[in-house]
Amino acid sequence: MSANSTDRTITSRLSDVQAAIVTGSSSGIGRAIALQFAEEGVNLVVCADLQACPNKADTAIWETHPEERSLATHELIISRYGVGRATFIRCDVSVERAALVAGEKDIRDDDPPEDTQIFGMAEVVEETMRMTGRLDVAVNGTGPFLGSKHAVAQFLKQEPDTYGFRGTIINISSIGGQVGLMRCDINTPMLQPWVAASPEFAAYLDAGIALGHLGNPADVAGAAAWLASGRESGYVTGAVIPVDGGFTAR
Repeated sequence: MSANSTDRTITSRLSDVQAAIVTGSSSGIGRAIALQFAEEGVNLVVCADLQACPNKADTAIWETHPEERSLATHELIISRYGVGRATFIRCDVSVERAALVAGEKDIRDDDPPEDTQIFGMAEVVEETMRMTGRLDVAVNGTGPFLGSKHAVAQFLKQEPDTYGFRGTIINISSIGGQVGLMRCDINTPMLQPWVAASPEFAAYLDAGIALGHLGNPADVAGAAAWLASGRESGYVTGAVIPVDGGFTAR
């Protein structure tokens, strides 16, 4: 540890990981994962997000760790573990997305007449994608696919570590992606204002969870750290691992 780091203990579970890119790292689950990775010994945590500092909606930081409210995630890692342990990269696809939309044709060459009736799932999906600019598909489908594609390309260029790992890809979504419901069981900055404003809504969410309460970003970070460890999860691949307090098991 460098001279300007704190006395926090760095575990060695992920010390073989030279670098980890964590998207959405400014707050919520992404911040928790970045901090967990640094604590577990990742040599360089690359924090990637639209902004470096936490969102003000992240009441978990504002209320329980007020001393951290002014620190970006990479700054917090550096303050804890030393210079060179983290960096920040701003990721914003809005400009590229705007150029893409301006330069490409719609899925259909011509809009259907207003009185056209659309029948069949294929037509419904196609029209929905056209009308929404394919944003949902781009965020939830194309984005993870392309990220995984380019990560694998890099993994194939590098030598495996002592456990035979060339790298790990961890894609995270809400359990809505598995059960087909608009459902969140981790108390992230997106959910916190709703839970705080409505005890009834909070009770409704708790009632659907086998453990009886919402999880927090650290719960997901713990699972991510385990998956990133070649020593501990080296025989796990292509799996969906719910961190949901038992919601999907009910």
